[in-house]
Amino acid sequence: MGEGLYKASVELSHLQRGIYTYLKNKAKSFEGQVSNEFSRYRKDHERHGKSEFKICTFNTLLGAIDKSNIIYLGDFHTFDQSSRNLQRLLRVLIKDNDSYILGVEFVHKKHQRYIDSYLEGHITEIEFLESIQYHESWRFPWSYYRHFFVLAKKMQMKIVALNSDGGLKKRDMVAASILKELYEENEDKKILVLFGEYHIVPSKLPGIVKKSIHNKKFKQTIIHQNLDEVYWRLVDKKGGTDRIVAFGPHEYVLQTSPPWIKYESMIYWYEHLSEDPDFDIHESVLEQEGAFTFNSNTVDNFAYITSQINQNLKLGLSSYEIEDFNLYDHQNLDFIHDKLEHLKTKSLTNFYVKLIKCGRSFKIPDTKNYYCPSYSINRLAFLAGIHLYLQLLQKKKDGANEYDYLIRTKTHTKFIFFCYQSFMGYFSSKLINPYRKCDRYQDLLKQLRNSKTKVSDKKILRLCLDVMKAKTPLESIFEKASDLDAFMVARKLGYLLGDIYFEEAYTKKSKGSKEVLKAIMNFDFEEKAFKNILKALLPRETYRTTKKNLF
Repeated sequence: MGEGLYKASVELSHLQRGIYTYLKNKAKSFEGQVSNEFSRYRKDHERHGKSEFKICTFNTLLGAIDKSNIIYLGDFHTFDQSSRNLQRLLRVLIKDNDSYILGVEFVHKKHQRYIDSYLEGHITEIEFLESIQYHESWRFPWSYYRHFFVLAKKMQMKIVALNSDGGLKKRDMVAASILKELYEENEDKKILVLFGEYHIVPSKLPGIVKKSIHNKKFKQTIIHQNLDEVYWRLVDKKGGTDRIVAFGPHEYVLQTSPPWIKYESMIYWYEHLSEDPDFDIHESVLEQEGAFTFNSNTVDNFAYITSQINQNLKLGLSSYEIEDFNLYDHQNLDFIHDKLEHLKTKSLTNFYVKLIKCGRSFKIPDTKNYYCPSYSINRLAFLAGIHLYLQLLQKKKDGANEYDYLIRTKTHTKFIFFCYQSFMGYFSSKLINPYRKCDRYQDLLKQLRNSKTKVSDKKILRLCLDVMKAKTPLESIFEKASDLDAFMVARKLGYLLGDIYFEEAYTKKSKGSKEVLKAIMNFDFEEKAFKNILKALLPRETYRTTKKNLF
């Protein structure tokens, strides 16, 4: 079985293309009839995405930004990754309170006075949203954009509205006029522009701005995000982990997510709007803290993802075994609580209730019921990996009962049991989204040294680092730890080990990774076997220097 898993690396692209086609077609099916102008903009954007490029560094991108007066960052409106990338850039770029202006598409220019009033503290957040008619005029999640106003207040940074009425070209013309005026009045500042991805092709908004400004020293940089064709060509070039490419000296692409993840966000947005015309997505996100609810397609999506991973990794599970599950979210908490009350021990019930409060996904022992607090491809792929792992455990161990590991073993053995599940879950989600990131050693160490980190979190971080050092017996490390502590440590280390394994098997094509998968699939929860896996994936000379990438 491990051999099949290892050989399956060559089929990763096939798996990803299947997911991509499935979600892209599904997303486009919601659009209905689009205008001719929108269709032209989309085709121009797709055609431009096929331009020749070269891989470059983050410092190269920063150098281009440093020489530019206006910097455009493409926004895919339903996808929060777009706005998060601008937030990351701002944290790196802003060196003083008066060096940047932020131009945004999501507010109409007629509402500029309300932006100013909100930033100056004269009106509340709710009053601001009501004044600009956010729900009616934009409808995309406010939580994606709220961070910019928090930062602007902190840094005394001006935010300028760029949206207007009319067709796409007319709106570009109006935005270009505003940007021209901003530049001429603030030549000592840089203007960051967050605008729809279709608008920032060089011939569109940036081209109009360039034609209107006659200063020979004027420069601008375009930063696209997550272009479909760029992703697939990176995969073909075996460079799928690269994050930044350049179309030219002042045009770049941040490739921080596979394209099907943005189509997933688009599907979710359309499904809620089509099923409930009064659905207020930004209020929903605020109230539920991002908890995306299931719909009629979620179970099918979970089954599809699970089937694709099973097929790609050659796990050998049948369709019946794959589809033998029930999936529930936070809307079914009464049912989940009822099932948990029937577990064999009160302590086990309390343990899973605590997992619900922590927002974790899990399988209820000795049932076919899975709990996933909110919907996303990453979460479903993670849970799919756990589902596959536990089905294989039951099959290989002749109907092994999870209770054998949950109530009849010591804490450190439970830790290994949970760690292997987290490994398989994270690794599976990484197959679906190879741009997923998790904390590495230096990230954990930084959090531990941070005075703002909670005492309870520091306990988990210390346990993580102690396990990674592999000098102390696990039984001693977890001697005073609770089952919840063991789960949380297993979660972090399972992610980390799964992340490293993916890198070894699919990027570096390491032959040694074959043995790691064999060990994981042997379902050996003894300390010796676990430490052999640690030794294989965490070589002492390198793992302590690692940290996750910014992009």
